[in-house]
Amino acid sequence: MGSLPIRTDAETGQHAWNATLRLAGRHNLTLYGAAYLELAKRRGIPLATLDRELRAAAAAEGMVLLGMVAD
Repeated sequence: MGSLPIRTDAETGQHAWNATLRLAGRHNLTLYGAAYLELAKRRGIPLATLDRELRAAAAAEGMVLLGMVAD
């Protein structure tokens, strides 16, 4: 069985108390959700989530979204 290419982001800690908290407050997100949003935004990569609130926050930030929301 193969392994996933999991990498850590060395810069996340530098952004946790700044950009992440601002995103959480601005979009009423959990810190977990805001951290996911901040990482994707900072790296310029599409956000893959089915969470409606996180999708709405990403759209408000002008980010590209992947996935579909089930109704």
